[in-house]
Amino acid sequence: MVDESIAQAMIVSSIGFPSDVDEIDAAGLTCAASTQVAPGRILEAPAAFECRLERSVDYPNRSILFGEVVAMHVQDRFIDAERLRVRSPEYCPISRLHADVYISTRHQFELPQLSYEDWLACREARIRTA
Repeated sequence: MVDESIAQAMIVSSIGFPSDVDEIDAAGLTCAASTQVAPGRILEAPAAFECRLERSVDYPNRSILFGEVVAMHVQDRFIDAERLRVRSPEYCPISRLHADVYISTRHQFELPQLSYEDWLACREARIRTA
């Protein structure tokens, strides 16, 4: 997973370097040993997943890879050790939206899950006030 602190390094690592150039080194990142799979992981990443390929779906000009997560590494500063939950204000991953456009999760908000009973009550209240 990539956050804003390593976003530029992510872009550098995606350059089509010649085969004799180590893109992780070129990006100024550190390769750490994985515990369950042969390829290493990026030490600076807030969270890293070790995955095994489950299947590949091929399309013209691209493929979608599906994997099984077999190990996960998360930096301690992003985990609330007492509740075993992500510290949302500290962890702000980025995501590719389209082309060269990325988004950040810096602006976070909650949408609590409703029970069926709560949804019915809200629905009935709206009907009565309409």
